[in-house]
Order: sequence, then C-alpha cells, then structure tokens
Amino acid sequence: MSARRTPPAAPPHPPPPGPLALLLGRAALALHSAASLRGSRRSRARALVADAYAEIRHADQKAAILLAASGVVVGALLGAALAGEWSPGDLRAPWDRVFWGGCLAFGAATAALAWAVYPRLPTAPRRSAPTAVSFLDVERIGTDTELSTALDPDLAALLGHLRTVSRIVHRKYRLLRAGIGLMVAAFGLFTAAAVGAAVA
Repeated sequence: MSARRTPPAAPPHPPPPGPLALLLGRAALALHSAASLRGSRRSRARALVADAYAEIRHADQKAAILLAASGVVVGALLGAALAGEWSPGDLRAPWDRVFWGGCLAFGAATAALAWAVYPRLPTAPRRSAPTAVSFLDVERIGTDTELSTALDPDLAALLGHLRTVSRIVHRKYRLLRAGIGLMVAAFGLFTAAAVGAAVA
C-alpha cells in the first residue's frame, strides 16, 4: 500500500501594501492622469489654431474675390465716363442723389473688404522661456538648439496664441459681412438710380 502524498503547501500571500506604498501609487496615477490631460488639451489647442488659420485663408479668399468684382465695376463706370458715353451729371433729381448714395455705400464696402484682407501680425509677447507657437516666435529665437527646445510649447502659450488668432478671424468675418451688406446696398441704389432715370 502506497504512502499518502501530502499536498504542497500554498504559497504565502504577499503582505498588503503599506500606507506609504498606497500613497505613492495614488500620486503616480494622479501625475499620469494630469500629464495625459495636459497632452490632450495641447493637441486640441493645436488643432484649433490650425482651424483658425484655415478660416483666415477662407475669409481672405472671399474678400479678395469681392474686391476684384468691385474693381471691375469701378473700371466699367470710369470707362463709360471717360469715353463720354455716360456721366453722373446726366441724372436728374432725385436719382442723382440715389446714385451718389450708392457710390458712398460702394466706397465703404470696398474699404471694409480691403481692411479685411489687410495682413495683420498676431502679437507675440515676450516670455521668460523661448516658446514657438507662431512664425514671430521662431524669428525671435536665436539658435537651433533654443528652437528645438521651444517647439514643445506649454499650454498657456498655445492658448494665448489661439485667442489672438481667433480675434483676427472674428474681425475679418465681421468686416467681410459689412462689406457684403454695403455692396448689396450700393448695387440696389445703382439699380434704382438707373431705372428711375430711364423711366423719368
């Protein structure tokens, strides 16, 4: 008869972590979560800056097209006046005043569109540590080593640049809307003056 085998003893359970180990673990987890959150916010800020620059390009393109159209209108009016085919003096009251009102609205529209496409440089404040968030910052950084360090900007610098560029976008679109409204008003007045002069 074979002898009974004794089952192997269970391995001893590891002792529970002490309060210090628990505290260090929680601190490490909190630091990791904070770093992950900062990285996510930084990525989001970079994406918003890129989106703002894309909106600047769109606003400039629209304003440039409208400026080109206004140049065609001015050229046509000047060509007709210089050729002696037509003159604003041919208009009788009150249609002459309507025409000049259209000219004022057209001039204001052209000025608003020109101001919309006028290049504006975002402000680049002086910082204690070199940080590159725009081409102005890159131009101020002296050496390639400093530039390499500055290419990882902190969140505060990115947010400041995002706010500045967003203000430029907002201003451009406000001027673009004003220019379109004034141009529509000008063409309405020109049409009214032409129809009124033809019927009178």
